[in-house]
Amino acid sequence: SDDPNWVTVLGWQGGLQNERGIFNDSLEQVGPGHFRSTQPMPVSGTWKTLLRVHDGRTFTAVPIFLAGDAGIG
Repeated sequence: SDDPNWVTVLGWQGGLQNERGIFNDSLEQVGPGHFRSTQPMPVSGTWKTLLRVHDGRTFTAVPIFLAGDAGIG
């Protein structure tokens, strides 16, 4: 999207003690169409991590890291 409403990184199933294994980072825009995370994102262990973009009409997500999960094959 040329003008997204928001861009986030979402992670889950990571097992953090206080956050129930949830990670959410609203990326900051540093230039036209250029965003960066504000903190390190989880990309190891049992985490599943996605980049999500919403532009008001369309919502899309792209996997960054998806740990294997025996429960779903």
